[in-house]
Amino acid sequence: MNTLIYREHVKYICDTFEYPEGAKEALLECFDKLTAGESKLSLYVDKYDADEPADLRAGLREISEEAKEKGAEDYTAQLLLFVCLARRLKERYAEKGIDEKIWFDSVADLKWKLIECYKLYGIWGSFVAGWFIGFFNMTRFALGRLQFELISFNKEYEKDGNVIHEGDTVINIHIPSSGHLTHDLCEDAYKRAAEFFKDSFQGKRTVFHCSSWLLFPHNREILSPKSNIISFMDDFDIFDMGYYDNYDELWRFFYKKYNGNPDDLPNELSMQRGYIKWIKAGNKTGWGRGVFFYNTHNE
Repeated sequence: MNTLIYREHVKYICDTFEYPEGAKEALLECFDKLTAGESKLSLYVDKYDADEPADLRAGLREISEEAKEKGAEDYTAQLLLFVCLARRLKERYAEKGIDEKIWFDSVADLKWKLIECYKLYGIWGSFVAGWFIGFFNMTRFALGRLQFELISFNKEYEKDGNVIHEGDTVINIHIPSSGHLTHDLCEDAYKRAAEFFKDSFQGKRTVFHCSSWLLFPHNREILSPKSNIISFMDDFDIFDMGYYDNYDELWRFFYKKYNGNPDDLPNELSMQRGYIKWIKAGNKTGWGRGVFFYNTHNE
Protein backbone atom coordinates (compact mmCIF):
# COMPACT_ATOMS: atom_id res chain seq x y z
CA MET A 1 0.00 0.00 0.00
CA ASN A 2 1.35 3.38 -0.98
CA THR A 3 0.83 5.28 2.28
CA LEU A 4 1.07 8.71 0.64
CA ILE A 5 -1.67 7.87 -1.87
CA TYR A 6 -3.90 6.29 0.73
CA ARG A 7 -3.46 9.05 3.27
CA GLU A 8 -4.70 11.47 0.61
CA HIS A 9 -7.54 9.06 -0.14
CA VAL A 10 -8.63 9.11 3.52
CA LYS A 11 -8.75 12.91 3.30
CA TYR A 12 -10.72 12.63 0.05
CA ILE A 13 -13.38 10.40 1.62
CA CYS A 14 -13.65 12.62 4.70
CA ASP A 15 -14.04 15.74 2.57
CA THR A 16 -16.31 14.22 -0.08
CA PHE A 17 -18.74 12.80 2.47
CA GLU A 18 -18.40 15.80 4.78
CA TYR A 19 -17.16 13.98 7.86
CA PRO A 20 -16.92 16.13 10.98
CA GLU A 21 -13.45 17.62 11.37
CA GLY A 22 -12.88 15.59 14.53
CA ALA A 23 -13.57 12.39 12.61
CA LYS A 24 -11.13 13.34 9.89
CA GLU A 25 -8.42 14.04 12.45
CA ALA A 26 -9.10 10.75 14.25
CA LEU A 27 -8.95 8.69 11.05
CA LEU A 28 -5.71 10.31 9.89
CA GLU A 29 -4.11 9.85 13.30
CA CYS A 30 -5.17 6.21 13.30
CA PHE A 31 -3.85 5.79 9.75
CA ASP A 32 -0.45 7.16 10.77
CA LYS A 33 -0.23 4.86 13.77
CA LEU A 34 -1.26 1.74 11.87
CA THR A 35 1.01 2.33 8.88
CA ALA A 36 4.10 2.94 11.00
CA GLY A 37 6.09 -0.25 10.35
CA GLU A 38 4.46 -3.48 9.20
CA SER A 39 0.74 -3.09 8.91
CA LYS A 40 -2.23 -5.44 8.76
CA LEU A 41 -4.15 -2.54 7.27
CA SER A 42 -1.71 -2.43 4.35
CA LEU A 43 -1.92 -6.20 3.94
CA TYR A 44 -5.70 -6.27 3.55
CA VAL A 45 -5.84 -3.14 1.39
CA ASP A 46 -3.24 -4.66 -0.94
CA LYS A 47 -5.23 -7.91 -1.19
CA TYR A 48 -8.43 -6.03 -1.99
CA ASP A 49 -6.68 -3.81 -4.52
CA ALA A 50 -5.31 -6.88 -6.29
CA ASP A 51 -8.75 -8.57 -6.27
CA GLU A 52 -7.28 -11.42 -4.25
CA PRO A 53 -9.56 -13.42 -1.92
CA ALA A 54 -9.53 -11.72 1.44
CA ASP A 55 -11.42 -12.63 4.60
CA LEU A 56 -12.44 -9.14 5.63
CA ARG A 57 -13.97 -10.36 8.87
CA ALA A 58 -10.61 -11.85 9.86
CA GLY A 59 -9.03 -8.61 8.69
CA LEU A 60 -11.18 -6.64 11.08
CA ARG A 61 -10.06 -8.82 13.99
CA GLU A 62 -6.39 -8.53 13.08
CA ILE A 63 -6.53 -4.78 12.48
CA SER A 64 -8.39 -4.29 15.75
CA GLU A 65 -5.64 -6.13 17.61
CA GLU A 66 -2.98 -4.14 15.78
CA ALA A 67 -4.72 -0.91 16.76
CA LYS A 68 -4.59 -1.85 20.42
CA GLU A 69 -0.90 -2.69 20.13
CA LYS A 70 -0.11 0.62 18.42
CA GLY A 71 -2.19 2.83 20.71
CA ALA A 72 -5.07 3.48 18.31
CA GLU A 73 -8.83 3.09 18.80
CA ASP A 74 -10.01 -0.26 17.46
CA TYR A 75 -13.40 1.13 16.34
CA THR A 76 -11.57 3.84 14.39
CA ALA A 77 -9.22 1.29 12.84
CA GLN A 78 -12.09 -0.94 11.74
CA LEU A 79 -13.83 1.93 9.97
CA LEU A 80 -10.51 3.04 8.49
CA LEU A 81 -10.14 -0.30 6.69
CA PHE A 82 -13.30 0.33 4.68
CA VAL A 83 -12.49 3.98 4.10
CA CYS A 84 -9.32 2.73 2.41
CA LEU A 85 -11.08 -0.04 0.49
CA ALA A 86 -13.54 2.49 -0.93
CA ARG A 87 -10.87 3.53 -3.43
CA ARG A 88 -10.74 0.15 -5.18
CA LEU A 89 -14.49 -0.32 -4.73
CA LYS A 90 -15.08 2.78 -6.83
CA GLU A 91 -12.98 1.25 -9.59
CA ARG A 92 -14.91 -2.01 -9.37
CA TYR A 93 -18.17 -0.16 -9.83
CA ALA A 94 -16.80 1.54 -12.93
CA GLU A 95 -15.54 -1.78 -14.31
CA LYS A 96 -19.01 -3.29 -13.97
CA GLY A 97 -20.74 -0.23 -15.41
CA ILE A 98 -22.55 0.61 -12.18
CA ASP A 99 -23.47 4.26 -11.72
CA GLU A 100 -21.01 6.12 -9.48
CA LYS A 101 -23.98 7.57 -7.55
CA ILE A 102 -24.69 4.05 -6.27
CA TRP A 103 -21.09 3.83 -5.05
CA PHE A 104 -21.51 7.19 -3.33
CA ASP A 105 -24.76 6.22 -1.59
CA SER A 106 -23.34 2.84 -0.56
CA VAL A 107 -20.11 4.26 0.85
CA ALA A 108 -22.16 6.94 2.63
CA ASP A 109 -23.17 4.18 5.04
CA LEU A 110 -19.69 4.48 6.58
CA LYS A 111 -20.63 7.99 7.65
CA TRP A 112 -23.99 6.98 9.11
CA LYS A 113 -22.30 4.30 11.22
CA LEU A 114 -19.51 6.73 12.15
CA ILE A 115 -22.09 9.16 13.57
CA GLU A 116 -23.85 6.37 15.46
CA CYS A 117 -20.59 5.22 17.01
CA TYR A 118 -19.71 8.73 18.13
CA LYS A 119 -23.14 9.32 19.66
CA LEU A 120 -22.98 6.07 21.62
CA TYR A 121 -19.31 5.82 22.56
CA GLY A 122 -17.70 9.18 21.81
CA ILE A 123 -15.37 7.44 19.33
CA TRP A 124 -15.06 8.27 15.64
CA GLY A 125 -15.28 4.80 14.14
CA SER A 126 -17.68 1.90 13.86
CA PHE A 127 -18.72 -0.78 16.35
CA VAL A 128 -20.55 -2.75 13.61
CA ALA A 129 -17.87 -2.70 10.90
CA GLY A 130 -18.59 -6.29 9.86
CA TRP A 131 -21.83 -4.95 8.42
CA PHE A 132 -19.89 -3.15 5.67
CA ILE A 133 -18.61 -6.38 4.15
CA GLY A 134 -21.75 -6.81 2.05
CA PHE A 135 -21.17 -3.46 0.36
CA PHE A 136 -17.51 -4.18 -0.33
CA ASN A 137 -18.20 -7.68 -1.63
CA MET A 138 -20.74 -5.96 -3.92
CA THR A 139 -23.70 -8.01 -2.76
CA ARG A 140 -25.46 -5.06 -1.07
CA PHE A 141 -26.16 -1.69 -2.66
CA ALA A 142 -27.67 1.61 -1.58
CA LEU A 143 -30.25 2.68 -4.15
CA GLY A 144 -31.62 6.00 -3.02
CA ARG A 145 -32.90 6.12 0.56
CA LEU A 146 -32.77 2.36 1.18
CA GLN A 147 -30.24 -0.45 0.89
CA PHE A 148 -30.88 -3.75 -0.88
CA GLU A 149 -29.44 -7.22 -1.38
CA LEU A 150 -30.68 -10.48 -2.86
CA ILE A 151 -31.43 -13.30 -0.43
CA SER A 152 -33.18 -16.68 -0.57
CA PHE A 153 -36.57 -16.75 1.13
CA ASN A 154 -36.49 -19.34 3.91
CA LYS A 155 -40.13 -20.41 4.18
CA GLU A 156 -43.34 -20.89 2.22
CA TYR A 157 -45.64 -17.88 1.87
CA GLU A 158 -49.06 -17.56 0.28
CA LYS A 159 -51.67 -14.85 0.58
CA ASP A 160 -54.32 -13.52 -1.78
CA GLY A 161 -52.94 -15.60 -4.64
CA ASN A 162 -49.37 -14.38 -4.08
CA VAL A 163 -46.89 -17.18 -3.50
CA ILE A 164 -43.25 -17.29 -2.46
CA HIS A 165 -41.59 -20.69 -2.25
CA GLU A 166 -38.75 -21.57 0.06
CA GLY A 167 -35.54 -20.83 -1.81
CA ASP A 168 -37.06 -18.15 -4.05
CA THR A 169 -35.02 -15.00 -4.57
CA VAL A 170 -36.30 -11.84 -2.88
CA ILE A 171 -34.87 -8.36 -2.46
CA ASN A 172 -34.00 -7.75 1.16
CA ILE A 173 -34.32 -4.18 2.47
CA HIS A 174 -32.18 -2.36 5.04
CA ILE A 175 -32.91 1.13 6.35
CA PRO A 176 -29.87 3.29 7.15
CA SER A 177 -30.05 6.08 9.72
CA SER A 178 -29.62 8.74 7.06
CA GLY A 179 -32.60 11.02 7.67
CA HIS A 180 -36.36 11.09 7.15
CA LEU A 181 -38.00 7.92 5.82
CA THR A 182 -40.66 9.54 3.65
CA HIS A 183 -42.89 7.39 1.51
CA ASP A 184 -41.87 9.20 -1.67
CA LEU A 185 -38.22 8.37 -0.98
CA CYS A 186 -39.11 4.74 -0.30
CA GLU A 187 -41.12 4.49 -3.53
CA ASP A 188 -38.18 5.91 -5.44
CA ALA A 189 -35.84 3.38 -3.82
CA TYR A 190 -38.17 0.45 -4.59
CA LYS A 191 -38.30 1.51 -8.24
CA ARG A 192 -34.51 1.76 -8.44
CA ALA A 193 -34.04 -1.63 -6.79
CA ALA A 194 -36.60 -3.36 -9.03
CA GLU A 195 -34.71 -2.07 -12.06
CA PHE A 196 -31.25 -2.83 -10.64
CA PHE A 197 -32.11 -6.47 -9.79
CA LYS A 198 -34.54 -7.15 -12.65
CA ASP A 199 -32.36 -9.86 -14.21
CA SER A 200 -32.76 -11.95 -11.06
CA PHE A 201 -36.52 -12.26 -11.55
CA GLN A 202 -36.73 -13.07 -15.28
CA GLY A 203 -40.25 -11.82 -15.79
CA LYS A 204 -41.53 -12.90 -12.38
CA ARG A 205 -42.95 -10.30 -10.03
CA THR A 206 -40.32 -8.61 -7.94
CA VAL A 207 -40.63 -9.43 -4.24
CA PHE A 208 -39.32 -7.21 -1.45
CA HIS A 209 -38.62 -8.48 2.05
CA CYS A 210 -37.75 -6.73 5.30
CA SER A 211 -37.11 -7.83 8.88
CA SER A 212 -36.73 -4.92 11.28
CA TRP A 213 -37.89 -3.21 14.44
CA LEU A 214 -39.57 -0.76 12.07
CA LEU A 215 -42.08 -3.51 11.20
CA PHE A 216 -42.90 -4.31 14.85
CA PRO A 217 -46.73 -4.54 14.69
CA HIS A 218 -47.14 -2.72 18.01
CA ASN A 219 -45.60 0.36 16.43
CA ARG A 220 -49.19 1.15 15.45
CA GLU A 221 -49.94 1.57 19.17
CA ILE A 222 -46.65 3.25 20.03
CA LEU A 223 -46.31 5.78 17.22
CA SER A 224 -48.48 8.44 15.61
CA PRO A 225 -50.60 7.21 12.68
CA LYS A 226 -48.91 9.97 10.63
CA SER A 227 -45.44 8.62 11.38
CA ASN A 228 -43.18 7.81 8.44
CA ILE A 229 -42.57 4.44 10.08
CA ILE A 230 -46.28 3.62 9.96
CA SER A 231 -46.33 4.62 6.29
CA PHE A 232 -43.38 2.28 5.70
CA MET A 233 -45.17 -0.54 7.54
CA ASP A 234 -48.22 -0.08 5.32
CA ASP A 235 -46.19 -1.24 2.32
CA PHE A 236 -45.80 -4.75 3.77
CA ASP A 237 -47.79 -7.79 4.67
CA ILE A 238 -46.24 -8.44 8.08
CA PHE A 239 -46.39 -12.21 8.46
CA ASP A 240 -44.09 -12.76 11.43
CA MET A 241 -43.06 -10.93 14.60
CA GLY A 242 -41.27 -11.44 17.86
CA TYR A 243 -40.03 -9.75 21.01
CA TYR A 244 -36.50 -8.89 22.07
CA ASP A 245 -35.22 -10.46 25.27
CA ASN A 246 -33.90 -7.07 26.38
CA TYR A 247 -33.83 -3.50 25.18
CA ASP A 248 -30.43 -3.57 23.51
CA GLU A 249 -31.83 -2.37 20.18
CA LEU A 250 -33.03 0.94 21.65
CA TRP A 251 -29.71 2.57 20.72
CA ARG A 252 -30.92 2.59 17.11
CA PHE A 253 -33.26 5.50 17.75
CA PHE A 254 -32.27 6.81 21.18
CA TYR A 255 -28.53 6.81 20.37
CA LYS A 256 -27.91 5.89 23.98
CA LYS A 257 -27.47 2.62 25.80
CA TYR A 258 -30.49 1.76 27.94
CA ASN A 259 -29.61 1.60 31.65
CA GLY A 260 -32.97 0.25 32.80
CA ASN A 261 -34.49 3.64 33.60
CA PRO A 262 -36.72 4.96 30.80
CA ASP A 263 -36.58 8.45 32.33
CA ASP A 264 -32.89 8.60 31.38
CA LEU A 265 -33.67 8.16 27.68
CA PRO A 266 -33.78 11.18 25.34
CA ASN A 267 -37.34 12.34 24.64
CA GLU A 268 -36.94 15.05 22.02
CA LEU A 269 -38.77 13.13 19.27
CA SER A 270 -42.36 11.91 19.30
CA MET A 271 -41.11 8.42 18.42
CA GLN A 272 -38.84 8.45 21.47
CA ARG A 273 -41.67 9.64 23.71
CA GLY A 274 -43.92 6.91 22.36
CA TYR A 275 -41.38 4.20 23.10
CA ILE A 276 -40.66 5.57 26.58
CA LYS A 277 -44.39 5.39 27.37
CA TRP A 278 -44.52 1.84 25.98
CA ILE A 279 -41.56 0.71 28.08
CA LYS A 280 -42.89 2.38 31.23
CA ALA A 281 -46.11 0.38 30.79
CA GLY A 282 -44.00 -2.77 31.14
CA ASN A 283 -44.12 -3.77 27.50
CA LYS A 284 -41.41 -5.48 25.49
CA THR A 285 -40.04 -4.11 22.25
CA GLY A 286 -39.78 -6.27 19.16
CA TRP A 287 -39.48 -6.79 15.45
CA GLY A 288 -41.61 -7.70 12.47
CA ARG A 289 -41.00 -9.39 9.16
CA GLY A 290 -42.91 -8.66 5.99
CA VAL A 291 -43.01 -8.86 2.19
CA PHE A 292 -44.67 -7.15 -0.70
CA PHE A 293 -44.95 -7.91 -4.41
CA TYR A 294 -43.70 -4.88 -6.27
CA ASN A 295 -45.95 -5.19 -9.34
CA THR A 296 -49.12 -5.43 -7.30
CA HIS A 297 -47.78 -2.85 -4.85
CA ASN A 298 -47.78 -0.25 -7.63
CA GLU A 299 -51.11 -1.09 -9.23
